[in-house]
Formats: sequence, structure tokens, C-alpha cells
Amino acid sequence: MVKGSFVRGLRVAVVAGIFAAGYLCGSLGAPGAGAQVAEPPAKKADKAQNGGGSGLVGDLGGNLNEMQARLDGMQKNIDALKKIKASLGG
Repeated sequence: MVKGSFVRGLRVAVVAGIFAAGYLCGSLGAPGAGAQVAEPPAKKADKAQNGGGSGLVGDLGGNLNEMQARLDGMQKNIDALKKIKASLGG
């Protein structure tokens, strides 16, 4: 009976030792936590107005501004064609 208790205690000690070694190795290998400085709200608002930003929202804003500029250019071309058509009597 004493031998069984000793073996059981030894197993518990081995499992606890493995856990402690893993915890120690994991905590030593983990990088330290660093504070992330947030961007000032004024700068974020400026980026949003200029179509900038971060990630998908920033890309979408930039694409929308580019499409608007192209549509404005095409509208000018259509206006010029209407003037030419009117001057030709069409």
C-alpha cells in the first residue's frame, strides 16, 4: 500500500514538474507587453476626409474618390460632345 502511494505521489510530482517547466519556458519566450500609442483623433479625421485611413475602409475611401474623379472627367467629355452635336445642328 505504501508503494502504491509513493508511485502515485511520484506521478503527481512529475506532472507538476512538467507543468512548471512548460510554464517557465513559455513565460521566458513570450515578448513583453508594450503600449500602443493611438493616433490622435484630429489626424484620423484628416485621413478620413482625404480618403486615407487604414485597412479596407481606407482603400474603399480612396477608390471612391478615384471613381468620382473619373466620372467628373467623363461628364466633361459628354458636355463637350453635346456642344459639338448642337453646333452641327443635330
